[in-house]
Amino acid sequence: MMNEVIFILHTFTTIFLGIGALKLGQQALIALVCLLGVLSNIFIAKQVTLFGCAVTCSDAYAVGSILCLNFLQEYFGREKVPQAIWASFFCLMVFLIMSQLHLWYLPNHFDTAQPHYQMLLSIMPRITLASLTSYLTVQVMDMCMFAWLQRLLHGKFFTLRITLSLILSQTLDTVFFSFLGLYGIVGSVLQVIIVSLAVKLLIIALSTPLISLTKRVIKTNPTFPGNRCSCHSCCNQDNKP
Repeated sequence: MMNEVIFILHTFTTIFLGIGALKLGQQALIALVCLLGVLSNIFIAKQVTLFGCAVTCSDAYAVGSILCLNFLQEYFGREKVPQAIWASFFCLMVFLIMSQLHLWYLPNHFDTAQPHYQMLLSIMPRITLASLTSYLTVQVMDMCMFAWLQRLLHGKFFTLRITLSLILSQTLDTVFFSFLGLYGIVGSVLQVIIVSLAVKLLIIALSTPLISLTKRVIKTNPTFPGNRCSCHSCCNQDNKP
């Protein structure tokens, strides 16, 4: 059960970091989206046994990244989300280019790290390119889905909106990435999709109680239409003593 305990700790840590970034502001949220995107690509190569199934260790980062995007859209407005999407896309491109340049250096006779870097980073081009394709597609779709839910539910039921958005986005991400990045490498892509999606749904279920707390501890930004009250009078008032 050691891996299961670490998995729960990993999930809660990622969600708490997202809430902490939200408390710091939009720049911290965008930075965390970028960092989680890079981490998900680095750590996807490690495989563990979780609840009797073989899985990777990077699902929490993927869920956390989309969660931070939804935080950004809910609290700072939809116009901030494309900035985060393209910033994370740029960071993944930087990681892909720099990781391959790093491998080109010829090690000297003192070096002991090159075989490990070679083993870890040589698989990055296909994984990162697959991740770039699915990541960008899923992030854009999640932005549109979350905005639609926000309008449909008039800015209410935050936990429900973010949970539905996460479920849809992670389903799409799992299917896209599994076929683009793992087809021909793993024995059964379908099994990978089912297991990975089950783990992501568990992460979402574990994160839901923490997500609901954000509305209690962090006030929603009233400066964009999705979060204005129905009467609009309080939102349109000038600041007066």
